[in-house]
Parts: sequence; C-alpha cells; structure tokens
Amino acid sequence: MLKPNPSFSPARLAREAHRLKPRERASLALRLLASLEPESERDVEDAWEKEIARRVREMESGKAKMVPWSAIRRKLISIERRAR
Repeated sequence: MLKPNPSFSPARLAREAHRLKPRERASLALRLLASLEPESERDVEDAWEKEIARRVREMESGKAKMVPWSAIRRKLISIERRAR
C-alpha cells in the first residue's frame, strides 16, 4: 500500500481540481466515482462514458438537434392532458 503524501491531502486535491476546466473536472469525477464501484459496474460506466462523449460530440458539431426544455415541457403537458 502506498504511504499517504501529506502534500496531496483531499482538501488540496479538491482545490487543484477546481482549477481544471469543467470538462476535465467532470472526467476526473467520473474516474474517481468509477474507482469506488465494483468491477462489473465499471463496464457499464465505461459504456455510458463513451455514449455521453459521443452525444457531446454530436451536440458540439451541430449534428444533434437541440430542443429547448420549454418546448419539451409544453409537449409533455399536451400529451398528459390528452391521456386524461
């Protein structure tokens, strides 16, 4: 087991992590969370991470059509009213 290094305390790591770009922080957070999960769940998480990255690329490239929440909400309310 590695000997803890006081210069890498959780508080210092958190301060340093906050200096990262949002995407880098998200990636770090996913990696840390994945390290806490059983091995069987890691495959699922890896697949989701790849899927999320694919969707982000599609959004950034303009390939995916973005729909505002207000439009989705109106549609859901309409569907719910018709179901009554």
